[in-house]
Amino acid sequence: MSGDELLLAPLHDLKREATRIAELDPDCKFYLFGSAVTDPRACADYDVLVVATTHEKRMMVLDEMAGVCGTWPIDLVVFSPDEEAECDFIRAQACQPLDTNYRI
Repeated sequence: MSGDELLLAPLHDLKREATRIAELDPDCKFYLFGSAVTDPRACADYDVLVVATTHEKRMMVLDEMAGVCGTWPIDLVVFSPDEEAECDFIRAQACQPLDTNYRI
């Protein structure tokens, strides 16, 4: 595996899991924030926000993401839409949708 492939492996795994979870819950939204967005070549971990509508769906996201979070350095934050809106997290942290094409 080349250096760039190794650098992109966590992102590929995140996208794969987000796609799989979206099949279970199409309303679930995934975002990247922090150094994964501002300086992807130097990021030590991937900060991921997931917004899911119900408590059950948020628990499902945590369960479904356990494998990829155990494999890669991923910090996972899971909010309801109301929790995200209350702290305006997406704007405040300059979150980017996970499906954005990132350049490394």
